[in-house]
Amino acid sequence: QMCIRDRLNMYTDEGAQLAQKASMATGTSTTNADGSEVQILDRRFFSQYVAYAKECVHPKLTEEAHDALAKAYVSLRKGGGSAGVGGATKTVTATLRQLESMIRLSESHAKIRLSSEVTVNDVKEAQRLISSALKEAATDPRTGLISMDIFAATDLSKNSVESSILRLEGIIKNKYLAQGKKSCSINELRNALQEEVSHSGGGGSRNVSSQQFLDALAAMADGDYVRSYTSTSVNFASTGGNN
Repeated sequence: QMCIRDRLNMYTDEGAQLAQKASMATGTSTTNADGSEVQILDRRFFSQYVAYAKECVHPKLTEEAHDALAKAYVSLRKGGGSAGVGGATKTVTATLRQLESMIRLSESHAKIRLSSEVTVNDVKEAQRLISSALKEAATDPRTGLISMDIFAATDLSKNSVESSILRLEGIIKNKYLAQGKKSCSINELRNALQEEVSHSGGGGSRNVSSQQFLDALAAMADGDYVRSYTSTSVNFASTGGNN
């Protein structure tokens, strides 16, 4: 413990010096294709900088960053458009995993700046990185839309958040919207999902956990099927995936 404490004290003492050296971009330089000059940090200094940021910098999300993350997540979820080929249901373009990744990237971006706070600019950079990655790796060539199904088609035989979303879309469309219903109790919708899962092939013993159900609702909120939800009720969107 003493060794670790001494090491952290050493990093704390050197933190300001590292930040100053980084701003001066010590090391060699190279030239980009456009003629601009780029400074390259030497390997030893870069290792020291990363070690200091990793062990001593623990940025916290500001309220503004929280709001920016929520808006960025909604924006990512809308990236798949309203419908697929032949009027198919909306593709899953972002799940809670992407939100978690965006939070970690935002924190990492703040760390590399040696900042104690995660700012809106950190969130914007994280969103840019995730959006670029999804556009590069998850664009369906058939539709031109971003779809997580590119990595692995959602298997309804597996009890996952993605499969729960697809099942809930069908339940809401066929059981509620088709009958003109605009809302239902949250327990009723969860029971309908559980019944659907239990009656699927080989799924008699599977249960949908409360967390999985809420994760699916959170991913669907403000979308084509779920407008909003509370602890007791779910309000449906009027479009039902048909814009």
